[in-house]
Amino acid sequence: MSRNWKHAADELRRSDSLHPNMPETLYTMGRALAAADASAAEQALTSVLKLEQNSSLAAQADLLLASIHRKQGKSELASREMEDYRRIQGLRGQ
Repeated sequence: MSRNWKHAADELRRSDSLHPNMPETLYTMGRALAAADASAAEQALTSVLKLEQNSSLAAQADLLLASIHRKQGKSELASREMEDYRRIQGLRGQ
C-alpha cells in the first residue's frame, strides 16, 4: 500500500471511530484498503451494504467487492456481487 493510501485509510478509520457507520466513510475506507488489505476492505464494504440496500453507493460497494473477490479467486462470490450490482442498477433505471 502506498504511503498516501495508508495515510488515507488511517484517517478514515479515525473518522469512522468518531462518527461510526457513515456509509460514505466506510465505502471510501474500503476503496483505500482494497489493494493492500482485502479482508479489511471486505469488512468495510459489507458494512456499507448493511446500511445501504438499494442506493448507488450500495451498487458501487457491490462492484468493488466483486473486483476484490475476483482477484482472490472467489468467482462465486464475485458473481453474486455482480448480480446485486445489476439488480440495484435495474431498480435505479440505469
